[in-house]
Amino acid sequence: MSEKKFIAGWLLIPAAITWFAPVIFGMAVYQEYFKLKEVWPMAFSRLHMFLAAYPIVWLALLFSGSLAVVYLLVRHSRLYPKLSTLLALLLVGSLLAVAFINAVFFNDLLDREDFLIMLGLFTASLCWWAYMRNSGRVRATFSAA
Repeated sequence: MSEKKFIAGWLLIPAAITWFAPVIFGMAVYQEYFKLKEVWPMAFSRLHMFLAAYPIVWLALLFSGSLAVVYLLVRHSRLYPKLSTLLALLLVGSLLAVAFINAVFFNDLLDREDFLIMLGLFTASLCWWAYMRNSGRVRATFSAA
């Protein structure tokens, strides 16, 4: 009979973020939906339609992914560490993609404060990725039962 494993220590931080991620992404999808309703009638080309719909589609995918990661966390699946850090890196990648799209198509460059926030998010996601890959506690908690 295997002993029940609990999430403790530093793992509480990514576990808490995992639990709150669907709420945050769900609220973001809801807000983007109302922005899209206002902008959609003004879209006059397929590119504009894509750029208007991109955030809501991406946030809906992140919302779905975050629900899947919560399920993996609850099940103590070996996939949780890999997919949770992948989701974090995808989130940061999406922020960089939006910044790139804004810079190229709308000539809207990031100011210093936004750049530092994105740099901090990127650094934090890389740190969590390294921790989730190399930690003995993570391996013990999410190993095969």
